[in-house]
Amino acid sequence: MRQMIIYNMLKVMLMCSLVIAVYATSAINHNPEVDAPQEMSKEGAAEYEQAVKQTKFYKKMKGITDEIDRTIERARKYLASGDTNMLSQENSNYQDFLEQNNLTPVQDAYLSQVYVYSGDLYDLLSIPKIAENIEDKVHRKIVIKRALNIAEYDMRECEICMSVNHPNVLQTYFVYEAMPESYQKDNQTIVWLFQEYLENKIPAIYNEGSVQEKALKIQHRTIIRDVARGLSYLHKNRIIHLDVKIQNTVGTYSKSRGRIIYKIIDFGFSRILNEEEPSIHIKNRAFGTDPFRSPEVYLKSIHGYSSDVWCLGLLAAYVGNIHIASNRWAKKKGISVNITGEQIPINADMGHVYEKFLNGTIKIAIGPEYPVILAEFIKACTVRDEKERPTVDELLENHPYLQSNNALYAEEVTGDVEKYTI
Repeated sequence: MRQMIIYNMLKVMLMCSLVIAVYATSAINHNPEVDAPQEMSKEGAAEYEQAVKQTKFYKKMKGITDEIDRTIERARKYLASGDTNMLSQENSNYQDFLEQNNLTPVQDAYLSQVYVYSGDLYDLLSIPKIAENIEDKVHRKIVIKRALNIAEYDMRECEICMSVNHPNVLQTYFVYEAMPESYQKDNQTIVWLFQEYLENKIPAIYNEGSVQEKALKIQHRTIIRDVARGLSYLHKNRIIHLDVKIQNTVGTYSKSRGRIIYKIIDFGFSRILNEEEPSIHIKNRAFGTDPFRSPEVYLKSIHGYSSDVWCLGLLAAYVGNIHIASNRWAKKKGISVNITGEQIPINADMGHVYEKFLNGTIKIAIGPEYPVILAEFIKACTVRDEKERPTVDELLENHPYLQSNNALYAEEVTGDVEKYTI
């Protein structure tokens, strides 16, 4: 009897209605690359930046973000001194300030804080990119991200976000950098990114047989194909993302295309490779998130195009509700869910389950309830030797999973699926 290795199953869901799922299938043939927006020249980018700085909205946001930086600076000092009363008062003032300025905090992590701005529409329309983008959206909001930029890690999020322009990649309207006093001594800066609002997240858990699961089966191929198209664009521009995962795959309804368009977000770990360079060795670093990090990243500190392909395969497994390791299963002692690349020395007393999975000692079976075409796709993406993995373009052009226009489970489940493992 076939042995299935399951450690703490993590089930994923797609939060969308069946109404959305129905029209998604009818629009699945649309190729966003056909009408991808034109790249902006360096001269055009410089002119755009200057034009943005002259708008009332830019000046308004600069004042708001400067105050947020000052507030966080004061809070850091109170925290360091143990003054809990002042820290509590500062936090209360901070919440009031956000509310007064139409900002809703949606993420507060070590490396970044994210807010949704839902203020005056006329303010938003003063920025050309925003005016053009929100015309196609249902929700007229923007996202404001405050990210820690650590010089030691060569983080290039601002540069990459402002250089990319593709339907399946998050659009950034403008950015600027700040250097609060307490960050200077650590050679760190704060970058502020003003980006498009995406409303359709893929949550982590859903119930089998639920409406969400049924909708997911219709949307599954669309999600993976959209992400693959985004990766293809990035790789053509020598950008490796290094953190493709469910949390960094978010959709937004496009009125012009009549469906949800899924996009890659968060370029905090991304790198720009040199010409003819398929990968880069970053000593003692392993950027990404478990359990999406590839064997070469985790075990050898090699980061490249193939690493994104591995992530794409794991994404297909997660979105497909394949039995796969949870973060608890994937972690070793001391590894956080989303670290800044630090490698943890191997502890001989630990089980090393994740490491065994990466080197192929332990494999996870894809059950016979899943279509063979999906199993083949995941297996192709998760070849342990990065040099043997197909490129994203090869998958888009040749793999039947991305070529077909059927819903995920429309194919008949046949064949010997036991041999398909990751």
